[in-house]
Amino acid sequence: MHVNLTPFLEKNTTLFMKELWSLLASANQTASHIPQALLEAQKAKLDAQQKAQQAIQASHVNRPCMSIMQETPKRDTVKRVSDKSLALPPLFRLE
Repeated sequence: MHVNLTPFLEKNTTLFMKELWSLLASANQTASHIPQALLEAQKAKLDAQQKAQQAIQASHVNRPCMSIMQETPKRDTVKRVSDKSLALPPLFRLE
């Protein structure tokens, strides 16, 4: 296997094979046949996602409706655009 991967991975073949064999040995020792390192990495990833989601929810709890009210423009402050302001300058008119 090492010889077959050498043209593809070049100098990284030895490192890849060491990591592969350690994962295979770890998978062989667990009941689920999943390497313990992969299980721990997935758990850490899920914990980080959960913390980020909680932080987002906490920031929305502190200011529930104020951001929506501030983003919505009031009718009094909306400026009306007249038809003349939308007219093209003389250079760009197609006549």
